[in-house]
Amino acid sequence: MSQLEERVKPILWPLAQGKTAVITRDEGAIIAQWMAKTALILESSTPPGEAKAQDDVHNFNVMNAAIANTYPVQFATWAFPVVPNEATQMRSKVGTVFFGDHQCAGHHVRASLVQIREIAICSVHAADRRVWEERVEPFLAVAAPALFPEYGDFHLHRDEAYSVDRANALALDLLRGIVGEPTFYPPAASPESGTPA
Repeated sequence: MSQLEERVKPILWPLAQGKTAVITRDEGAIIAQWMAKTALILESSTPPGEAKAQDDVHNFNVMNAAIANTYPVQFATWAFPVVPNEATQMRSKVGTVFFGDHQCAGHHVRASLVQIREIAICSVHAADRRVWEERVEPFLAVAAPALFPEYGDFHLHRDEAYSVDRANALALDLLRGIVGEPTFYPPAASPESGTPA
């Protein structure tokens, strides 16, 4: 894991200082691997009795992806520019998805956020394949472009930077969109932000 930290530092620090506006395909994959590891740590620190979004198999698969230098499974990552500031924050929230045929049994999805000064990295993951295919994947089509391997270089538009308060709410907003709260509006992004390869 320390090797992953060393790989992500030269990518994240210029972003945090507002010096970089483009994330390459390879850099996006490293950020996603690092965010997957971070999300697992946040998940493992969940207080006893609180819902978790992952099971042991999903944990194993996500961690293996981080170690093997591949993109994590059933895991989506976003990057957003933030206005100049000195803040650093982490947060993680779990939401529950209910399907009409099983209203009594909920499936959990976790959204996590790491903000380091002028960059905010958000992620969403779910162990349950149905939640991923029926809720998360359709959401990806309407939310801001995610850092996925099928995208080429990812352009951060610094003139569209979020306030610190808005960045703080990103994880919760992404979660609300997937769970299906009617008042949710996806984070805005320029169509050029994620450029298909």
